[in-house]
Amino acid sequence: MRVAACLVTRGNVPMDDIIESLPEEWEVVVWDNSKRDDLGVYGRYAAIELTDAELIFVQDDDCVLEPAAFDTLQDQSEFWPTGLHSNMPDRFRQHYPDSCLVGFGAIFHRALPKRAFDRMPSMPLLFNLTCDVYFTSLTQPRFLLDLPYRDQPWASDPDRMWKQPNHVGDRAKALQFARTLR
Repeated sequence: MRVAACLVTRGNVPMDDIIESLPEEWEVVVWDNSKRDDLGVYGRYAAIELTDAELIFVQDDDCVLEPAAFDTLQDQSEFWPTGLHSNMPDRFRQHYPDSCLVGFGAIFHRALPKRAFDRMPSMPLLFNLTCDVYFTSLTQPRFLLDLPYRDQPWASDPDRMWKQPNHVGDRAKALQFARTLR
């Protein structure tokens, strides 16, 4: 199966390290919010429409997966078409009991995000920033991996989404709404 890496960025950080880390046979689609419609995090899902690959890999623009991570993913390739396979380090798991993170790398069939988003009666406020919550909480099964990665130097900068004052509250509201849809 063909894989496309659908990457989203605000356009204010270099993507070279990430792109160079990806398996060379994978297609790379970058949704740069500074050059396209600014869709926030949702840009990663909008990028899916720019490829016909069956499998989609996503990650944030502030980390780089180590080569061993891709070796592990390739070893599990027979299971990719089923569910969401997410690299979610163990230290985060207690905080996400019924959803997961996709920013450290995740792979899934291209139809899964649309299937999750179609369950929503309307697009809630801040959907473009909380879409990962809806996708990961409405998608089953979820397979959690703990693969090696390294943070980019800007991963903890003040403008990162996880550092914003309303991030935890917005995520909690999104998760509460997503739970009503299950």
